[in-house]
Amino acid sequence: MPIQLLAIDLDGTLLRWDHTPHPYALEQLALANAAGVRVVIASGRSIQSIRTVLSGFLEVGAAVATNGADVWASSNEHIHQDVLNPIVKRAALDYALKHNLHLSCYSTDGTYALQESEFLDEYRELVKGVPINLRTPDQVMAMPIFKLVYIADAELVPQMRLELEPELTALGADLTESAPRYLEILPKGVNKGSGLEHLCQHFGLKINQVAAIGDYRNDIEMIKLAGLSGAVSNALDDVKQLAQFTVRSNEEGGVGEFIARYVLQP
Repeated sequence: MPIQLLAIDLDGTLLRWDHTPHPYALEQLALANAAGVRVVIASGRSIQSIRTVLSGFLEVGAAVATNGADVWASSNEHIHQDVLNPIVKRAALDYALKHNLHLSCYSTDGTYALQESEFLDEYRELVKGVPINLRTPDQVMAMPIFKLVYIADAELVPQMRLELEPELTALGADLTESAPRYLEILPKGVNKGSGLEHLCQHFGLKINQVAAIGDYRNDIEMIKLAGLSGAVSNALDDVKQLAQFTVRSNEEGGVGEFIARYVLQP
Protein backbone atom coordinates (compact mmCIF):
# COMPACT_ATOMS: atom_id res chain seq x y z
CA MET A 1 0.00 0.00 0.00
CA PRO A 2 1.52 3.39 -0.96
CA ILE A 3 2.76 5.67 1.80
CA GLN A 4 0.26 8.45 2.50
CA LEU A 5 1.85 10.11 5.54
CA LEU A 6 5.52 10.79 6.28
CA ALA A 7 6.51 11.72 9.86
CA ILE A 8 9.90 13.38 10.23
CA ASP A 9 11.79 14.22 13.39
CA LEU A 10 13.56 17.58 13.37
CA ASP A 11 16.69 17.84 15.53
CA GLY A 12 19.34 15.35 14.48
CA THR A 13 17.17 14.09 11.60
CA LEU A 14 15.85 16.75 9.22
CA LEU A 15 17.86 19.58 10.80
CA ARG A 16 21.62 19.76 10.60
CA TRP A 17 23.67 20.93 13.58
CA ASP A 18 23.16 24.57 12.50
CA HIS A 19 19.37 24.00 12.81
CA THR A 20 18.72 24.19 9.04
CA PRO A 21 17.45 21.44 6.71
CA HIS A 22 19.74 19.98 4.06
CA PRO A 23 18.80 21.21 0.53
CA TYR A 24 18.50 17.63 -0.77
CA ALA A 25 16.03 16.81 2.00
CA LEU A 26 13.94 19.87 1.07
CA GLU A 27 14.02 18.88 -2.60
CA GLN A 28 12.73 15.40 -1.85
CA LEU A 29 10.12 16.71 0.58
CA ALA A 30 8.73 18.85 -2.24
CA LEU A 31 8.57 15.76 -4.47
CA ALA A 32 6.81 13.79 -1.73
CA ASN A 33 4.28 16.56 -1.31
CA ALA A 34 3.70 16.70 -5.07
CA ALA A 35 3.11 12.93 -5.04
CA GLY A 36 0.33 13.34 -2.47
CA VAL A 37 2.29 12.25 0.60
CA ARG A 38 1.24 14.25 3.66
CA VAL A 39 4.38 15.51 5.43
CA VAL A 40 4.13 15.65 9.23
CA ILE A 41 6.75 17.23 11.46
CA ALA A 42 7.08 15.08 14.59
CA SER A 43 9.19 16.84 17.17
CA GLY A 44 9.78 17.40 20.85
CA ARG A 45 9.68 21.12 20.08
CA SER A 46 6.60 23.23 20.70
CA ILE A 47 4.43 24.08 17.71
CA GLN A 48 5.69 27.67 17.97
CA SER A 49 9.31 26.50 17.79
CA ILE A 50 8.61 24.07 14.92
CA ARG A 51 7.09 26.83 12.82
CA THR A 52 9.85 29.30 13.65
CA VAL A 53 12.82 27.03 12.93
CA LEU A 54 11.33 25.91 9.59
CA SER A 55 10.18 29.37 8.51
CA GLY A 56 11.58 30.14 5.09
CA PHE A 57 12.38 26.48 4.42
CA LEU A 58 9.18 24.47 4.73
CA GLU A 59 5.51 25.25 5.28
CA VAL A 60 4.36 23.43 8.41
CA GLY A 61 0.90 21.91 8.13
CA ALA A 62 0.26 18.74 10.10
CA ALA A 63 2.47 18.37 13.16
CA VAL A 64 3.00 16.10 16.13
CA ALA A 65 4.44 18.71 18.50
CA THR A 66 5.76 18.42 22.05
CA ASN A 67 6.51 14.71 21.59
CA GLY A 68 2.88 13.86 20.84
CA ALA A 69 1.09 15.97 23.45
CA ASP A 70 0.01 18.63 20.95
CA VAL A 71 -1.31 17.42 17.57
CA TRP A 72 -2.23 19.54 14.55
CA ALA A 73 -3.93 18.32 11.36
CA SER A 74 -3.03 21.58 9.60
CA SER A 75 -1.66 24.99 10.48
CA ASN A 76 -5.07 26.07 11.78
CA GLU A 77 -6.66 22.75 12.81
CA HIS A 78 -5.72 21.64 16.31
CA ILE A 79 -7.07 18.13 16.93
CA HIS A 80 -5.62 16.83 20.21
CA GLN A 81 -3.73 17.74 23.36
CA ASP A 82 -2.67 16.00 26.56
CA VAL A 83 -1.57 17.72 29.76
CA LEU A 84 0.28 16.59 32.87
CA ASN A 85 -1.72 16.04 36.02
CA PRO A 86 -1.05 18.38 38.98
CA ILE A 87 0.62 15.71 41.12
CA VAL A 88 3.24 15.02 38.45
CA LYS A 89 3.83 18.75 37.96
CA ARG A 90 4.32 19.29 41.69
CA ALA A 91 6.80 16.41 42.03
CA ALA A 92 8.80 17.50 38.98
CA LEU A 93 8.93 21.12 40.13
CA ASP A 94 10.04 20.10 43.62
CA TYR A 95 12.88 18.01 42.14
CA ALA A 96 14.02 20.95 39.98
CA LEU A 97 13.98 23.34 42.92
CA LYS A 98 15.74 20.91 45.27
CA HIS A 99 18.59 20.31 42.80
CA ASN A 100 18.64 23.80 41.23
CA LEU A 101 17.92 22.39 37.76
CA HIS A 102 16.77 24.09 34.59
CA LEU A 103 13.18 23.13 33.80
CA SER A 104 11.43 24.05 30.54
CA CYS A 105 7.64 24.13 30.92
CA TYR A 106 5.58 23.66 27.74
CA SER A 107 2.13 25.25 27.91
CA THR A 108 -0.59 25.97 25.38
CA ASP A 109 0.63 29.51 24.70
CA GLY A 110 4.38 28.91 24.76
CA THR A 111 7.33 27.67 26.78
CA TYR A 112 8.51 28.97 30.14
CA ALA A 113 11.37 28.46 32.60
CA LEU A 114 11.83 28.93 36.34
CA GLN A 115 15.05 30.96 36.30
CA GLU A 116 17.82 32.32 34.12
CA SER A 117 20.76 29.95 33.58
CA GLU A 118 23.35 28.85 31.05
CA PHE A 119 20.95 26.08 30.06
CA LEU A 120 18.22 28.60 29.35
CA ASP A 121 20.65 30.54 27.15
CA GLU A 122 21.34 27.30 25.26
CA TYR A 123 17.62 26.61 24.95
CA ARG A 124 16.86 30.09 23.62
CA GLU A 125 19.44 29.51 20.90
CA LEU A 126 17.76 26.22 20.01
CA VAL A 127 14.31 27.78 19.57
CA LYS A 128 15.58 30.63 17.37
CA GLY A 129 13.79 33.62 18.82
CA VAL A 130 10.64 32.04 20.27
CA PRO A 131 10.14 33.92 23.58
CA ILE A 132 10.98 31.93 26.72
CA ASN A 133 9.76 33.86 29.74
CA LEU A 134 10.14 33.13 33.44
CA ARG A 135 7.32 31.89 35.65
CA THR A 136 7.19 30.98 39.33
CA PRO A 137 6.42 27.40 40.40
CA ASP A 138 2.94 28.52 41.52
CA GLN A 139 2.29 30.04 38.10
CA VAL A 140 3.42 26.82 36.40
CA MET A 141 1.09 24.82 38.66
CA ALA A 142 -1.82 26.98 37.46
CA MET A 143 -1.03 26.44 33.74
CA PRO A 144 -1.99 23.54 31.49
CA ILE A 145 1.39 21.88 30.86
CA PHE A 146 2.04 19.49 27.95
CA LYS A 147 5.48 18.45 29.14
CA LEU A 148 8.40 19.39 31.38
CA VAL A 149 12.05 19.14 30.32
CA TYR A 150 15.12 19.10 32.52
CA ILE A 151 18.29 20.29 30.80
CA ALA A 152 21.43 19.15 32.61
CA ASP A 153 24.95 17.91 31.93
CA ALA A 154 24.72 14.72 29.89
CA GLU A 155 26.51 12.60 32.47
CA LEU A 156 23.83 13.48 35.07
CA VAL A 157 20.78 12.58 32.98
CA PRO A 158 20.89 8.76 33.40
CA GLN A 159 21.05 9.07 37.21
CA MET A 160 18.28 11.68 37.21
CA ARG A 161 16.11 9.31 35.22
CA LEU A 162 16.81 6.46 37.64
CA GLU A 163 15.79 8.66 40.57
CA LEU A 164 12.69 10.18 38.98
CA GLU A 165 11.17 7.48 36.80
CA PRO A 166 9.69 5.14 39.45
CA GLU A 167 7.90 7.97 41.27
CA LEU A 168 6.70 9.88 38.23
CA THR A 169 5.54 6.75 36.41
CA ALA A 170 3.46 5.79 39.44
CA LEU A 171 1.95 9.28 39.48
CA GLY A 172 0.90 9.15 35.81
CA ALA A 173 3.81 10.24 33.63
CA ASP A 174 6.24 8.78 31.11
CA LEU A 175 9.88 9.82 30.75
CA THR A 176 11.93 10.01 27.57
CA GLU A 177 15.07 11.66 26.24
CA SER A 178 15.32 13.80 23.12
CA ALA A 179 19.05 14.59 23.35
CA PRO A 180 21.91 13.68 25.71
CA ARG A 181 21.16 16.67 27.98
CA TYR A 182 17.34 16.61 27.77
CA LEU A 183 15.16 14.53 30.12
CA GLU A 184 11.48 14.90 29.31
CA ILE A 185 8.32 14.27 31.33
CA LEU A 186 5.08 13.62 29.45
CA PRO A 187 1.57 12.45 30.34
CA LYS A 188 1.26 8.67 30.58
CA GLY A 189 1.03 6.99 27.18
CA VAL A 190 1.90 10.14 25.24
CA ASN A 191 4.64 9.98 22.63
CA LYS A 192 5.17 10.59 18.92
CA GLY A 193 3.53 7.24 18.17
CA SER A 194 0.35 8.19 19.99
CA GLY A 195 0.37 11.51 18.15
CA LEU A 196 0.58 9.72 14.81
CA GLU A 197 -2.31 7.48 15.82
CA HIS A 198 -4.48 10.57 16.39
CA LEU A 199 -3.53 11.85 12.93
CA CYS A 200 -4.25 8.50 11.29
CA GLN A 201 -7.67 8.39 12.91
CA HIS A 202 -8.34 11.98 11.80
CA PHE A 203 -7.27 11.37 8.19
CA GLY A 204 -8.69 7.83 7.92
CA LEU A 205 -5.30 6.21 7.34
CA LYS A 206 -3.93 2.80 8.30
CA ILE A 207 -0.60 2.47 10.09
CA ASN A 208 0.93 0.65 7.09
CA GLN A 209 0.37 3.85 5.09
CA VAL A 210 2.69 5.75 7.49
CA ALA A 211 6.46 6.23 7.17
CA ALA A 212 8.61 7.68 9.95
CA ILE A 213 12.26 8.60 10.36
CA GLY A 214 14.18 9.72 13.44
CA ASP A 215 17.38 9.54 15.45
CA TYR A 216 16.82 9.49 19.23
CA ARG A 217 14.94 7.82 22.09
CA ASN A 218 11.85 9.99 21.74
CA ASP A 219 11.45 8.66 18.17
CA ILE A 220 11.29 4.99 19.18
CA GLU A 221 7.49 4.70 19.52
CA MET A 222 6.76 6.22 16.11
CA ILE A 223 9.44 4.09 14.44
CA LYS A 224 7.93 0.96 16.01
CA LEU A 225 4.45 2.05 14.90
CA ALA A 226 5.11 3.05 11.28
CA GLY A 227 4.63 0.69 8.37
CA LEU A 228 7.88 2.01 6.86
CA SER A 229 10.62 3.20 9.20
CA GLY A 230 14.02 4.78 8.84
CA ALA A 231 16.90 6.10 10.92
CA VAL A 232 19.64 8.50 9.95
CA SER A 233 23.17 7.12 10.29
CA ASN A 234 23.91 9.45 13.23
CA ALA A 235 20.99 7.91 15.18
CA LEU A 236 21.44 5.97 18.40
CA ASP A 237 22.19 2.29 17.80
CA ASP A 238 18.91 1.35 19.53
CA VAL A 239 16.99 3.42 16.99
CA LYS A 240 18.89 2.04 14.00
CA GLN A 241 18.24 -1.52 15.18
CA LEU A 242 14.49 -0.85 15.31
CA ALA A 243 14.25 0.92 11.95
CA GLN A 244 13.86 -1.02 8.72
CA PHE A 245 16.35 1.18 6.87
CA THR A 246 19.33 3.33 7.80
CA VAL A 247 20.20 6.22 5.50
CA ARG A 248 22.81 8.95 5.38
CA SER A 249 23.22 11.32 8.33
CA ASN A 250 21.29 14.51 8.98
CA GLU A 251 24.34 16.47 7.76
CA GLU A 252 24.22 14.58 4.45
CA GLY A 253 20.49 14.91 3.75
CA GLY A 254 19.50 11.46 4.97
CA VAL A 255 15.80 12.39 5.01
CA GLY A 256 16.06 13.05 1.28
CA GLU A 257 17.60 9.61 0.71
CA PHE A 258 14.83 7.96 2.77
CA ILE A 259 12.16 9.66 0.67
CA ALA A 260 13.81 8.98 -2.68
CA ARG A 261 14.73 5.34 -2.03
CA TYR A 262 11.84 4.10 0.09
CA VAL A 263 8.88 6.48 0.43
CA LEU A 264 8.47 7.29 -3.27
CA GLN A 265 9.52 3.87 -4.56
CA PRO A 266 7.10 0.92 -4.70
